[in-house]
Amino acid sequence: MLDIRIETFLTVCEFMNYTKAAQKLNITQPAVSYHIHTLEQEYGMKLFDLKDKKWVLTPAGQAVRSVALTMRHHDSMLRMTLQRMAKNEEHIVIGATLTIGIYLLPDIIADFLRDNPSMQIRLVIADTQELLKKLDAQEINFAFVEGFVPQNEYETRVYSREPFIGVCAADYPLHCSFCYLEDFLGERLLLREQGSGSRKLLERCLQRRNLQISDFHFQMEINNLDALKHLTERGCGITFLFERAVEEELQRGTLKKIPIKDFSIAHDFTFLWEKDNTFSGCYESFFQIALNHKNKKP
Repeated sequence: MLDIRIETFLTVCEFMNYTKAAQKLNITQPAVSYHIHTLEQEYGMKLFDLKDKKWVLTPAGQAVRSVALTMRHHDSMLRMTLQRMAKNEEHIVIGATLTIGIYLLPDIIADFLRDNPSMQIRLVIADTQELLKKLDAQEINFAFVEGFVPQNEYETRVYSREPFIGVCAADYPLHCSFCYLEDFLGERLLLREQGSGSRKLLERCLQRRNLQISDFHFQMEINNLDALKHLTERGCGITFLFERAVEEELQRGTLKKIPIKDFSIAHDFTFLWEKDNTFSGCYESFFQIALNHKNKKP
């Protein structure tokens, strides 16, 4: 059970207002002040300062907040684990970005369930930034993402290095057999929505060539991967995706790779969870199952 003073401290951090913290906790404002004061006495440092009539965390307060959030998460996870143990059930919530959630995770989860048939699993598919927010809020246990991750903030493991390619319909009229990226600016660019991992990767690729998405004469944004692929197959434009997302279409011959000079791009699919998590060993076990699945594929 968390010290009530820690709960009070975290609630003050949430609102940066003693009165609102007291209202949420259903205690008096003097009680809030007393809890913060005794914490500051215990740690020997001020946790909050008044600047321009607003409360702000001191460096010591920031350090305490980081550890306190971890403590709250572990306490919450422990309570849920004990409840599930009492019901003789286990449960995990997995986050994944779209490409990974559709084309990678189902087979991995199937392998995992063969060894853990009583496990209850919920899969949450969202973009990388949304999944990081859900990790921070303890709404998911761990995630597989294709976007860019602040490595110092999470425990991370690289699952694979995935090719990122340009594709078009098999009969799409390319103006040259082997072109530079700049030669395609006159084409309609079909692209994923803001926040998606593949979109951010494309934006970085363009930036390295002093280009941006708006340099394409025509653009069409689509927040559904299947719709994007269908439109590409019908010759509505070109797109850039992880090769894993179009493996079947390439094999069927409905899509083809676009030969682009000086365009050899790959990016990590990353497995990650909260640092210093009590359940890190369990998450490592799931990651090992994922690696075993990858290694056994022909």
